[in-house]
Amino acid sequence: MNEQTRIVKVGRKYDQVLEGARDVFMADGFEGASVDDIARASGVSKATLYSYFPDKRLLFRAVVRTECERQACEADD
Repeated sequence: MNEQTRIVKVGRKYDQVLEGARDVFMADGFEGASVDDIARASGVSKATLYSYFPDKRLLFRAVVRTECERQACEADD
């Protein structure tokens, strides 16, 4: 299944993963961020993290997209 056809899961755990990943990516950068650190910061298991994002690159893209959307909404206010 390619990226465009993937079904995105949403909910509390998904939001936790994005928030934890954002914190780790901001602190350590993409290369320095480990999946273990992201799972720990998110309060989820690695299995849960991988159920939402099969690899770190896709998670990073989701974090960037979410952060851009958040900042765009703040700029409109």
